[in-house]
Amino acid sequence: MVELVIRIKGKHPRKKEVNDMYFNRYTPATKSQNLETARAQLVYNAVSRFCGKAEPRAKDYYNYIVCSKVKGGASTLALAEIYERRLGNPVHAEELRAEVNEAVAALDVLPWAEIMELVRNQGQPLRGQHVVYFSIISGGVKPGETKDIIQRYSTINRATPVQKMWYMEVANKAQAQAAEHALHNIFDHARCMNRCQNKKDYYECDEEQAQKFITANAHKIHQAIMEAIEGLE
Repeated sequence: MVELVIRIKGKHPRKKEVNDMYFNRYTPATKSQNLETARAQLVYNAVSRFCGKAEPRAKDYYNYIVCSKVKGGASTLALAEIYERRLGNPVHAEELRAEVNEAVAALDVLPWAEIMELVRNQGQPLRGQHVVYFSIISGGVKPGETKDIIQRYSTINRATPVQKMWYMEVANKAQAQAAEHALHNIFDHARCMNRCQNKKDYYECDEEQAQKFITANAHKIHQAIMEAIEGLE
């Protein structure tokens, strides 16, 4: 089997914000994103079957491209020929990589780094999963708990555009309610937030100030939620 070890430049993963270290970020997927993710998963599964590994790596992917002639045609054959030609003629890694990258670019295949990012990020919360969440919306902050974050996001977004939403999975309704109560305790004492009189689970706040507060207090928020949940035991 030809073993091809190269790197192709792909999209760099989004740099995590401080609050992303403690909470999952919820962003609704578009139809095109769902299709792209499905394509990445199909390719990942195919490479896994090809190399016989549950967790294939980049070199397995590029071996798969060469050996299975993905996309077929001259580009794939050229890729194999480049590598075979170089086997008996040692060259600098950068020189080989440049030739290989040029051949692979013509195949119109996803870079391995992009495939891995799509596969890893498809773990959005399923309907039926209890979560506690908080979101920055136009003119304020909205915390809460739900068993269907997908529907809840849509409901909130229809009334007031959601800028960002974070969530944390919990085991049951009781934990979700305890966690929501902890969020209210934090936000009730935030100087930049004022609880709405007509909507008790909404807070009026400048969006930029809300982001700064959440970023600065992410650890405190997470700790308060965990303590509230542990207090149920």
